[in-house]
Amino acid sequence: MKLPPNLNKKPEYRDKTIPEVIRYVEKHKREKLSLVTVKKYLMRVNALFDFAEIHGYIDSNPARGISVNVKKADKIVVAPFTEAEFGKLYNSDAALKYKFRYPWQPWFLAIAPLTGCRLEEMAQLYLSDIRQEEGLWVLDINDDAPDKTLKTEAANRLIPLHPFLIDDLGLIEFVEKLKKRGEQRLFPDLKLQSKGGFGRAVTRWFPKFREKVGISRFDNKGQKKVFHSFRHTFSTTLKHRYVDSTMIDELIGHAVEKLSMGTYGAKYSVRQAYDDAILKLSYNFSVLSRFAENCFTNFK
Repeated sequence: MKLPPNLNKKPEYRDKTIPEVIRYVEKHKREKLSLVTVKKYLMRVNALFDFAEIHGYIDSNPARGISVNVKKADKIVVAPFTEAEFGKLYNSDAALKYKFRYPWQPWFLAIAPLTGCRLEEMAQLYLSDIRQEEGLWVLDINDDAPDKTLKTEAANRLIPLHPFLIDDLGLIEFVEKLKKRGEQRLFPDLKLQSKGGFGRAVTRWFPKFREKVGISRFDNKGQKKVFHSFRHTFSTTLKHRYVDSTMIDELIGHAVEKLSMGTYGAKYSVRQAYDDAILKLSYNFSVLSRFAENCFTNFK
């Protein structure tokens, strides 16, 4: 409970003993492991020793009964980006002057708030996953290829693309350009990693960009501001526009909670989702347009 997250990844903890790390964390007021994470680790340790006991490797589980009490208040909430933070992401001097190295970087910033996709869902997209359905361009989120995975069965879905992505950013032209180059993936620079899937590079890059534009990992309420915040921004924006909660769940790939709807109700059509949800996204598109003008020049 006194240790920091990512102990083995951060250079500042390298070559330090555990007591030295603890003293360093206290002195420099570094973030510590959340109780939720500590409880998760202890559950895994218990499971390992239970296995060893059951199969006769040890007489008894020495970790049995060791746990931490996680109250609701201890759980770290991922929060949506505020309007002010949205401005920093897309309209601050730091964002507009940022030197993007790869096409996926500005595209991730554009696609995430307009689709509500999970990071890995975007990272593993094939060009064939951007197609037309009911006369509309959609993202086909699926696990139809051996190197694609989805979090849940409900994550299989079609997300209508907002006209800003097509008309203003030229996403379809970008797709066609990649096809002519013989590419199969939307983001060919993202390579499959043994740990972290295709999105490993994104998870490493985004915190640096977020800090660069002046957004901390935690807000003044202790809530996280991470890439996953885009999903919360998407769903919260639709909720505030009075979009049906079942439609929001279907768009972001959550299982529909209500038994009657989840078991017997047919999914909304692509056209319904487009008209009644996607077109109701109320972002400041003039801000997004300025961001696109400055940051997409080399990546269309």
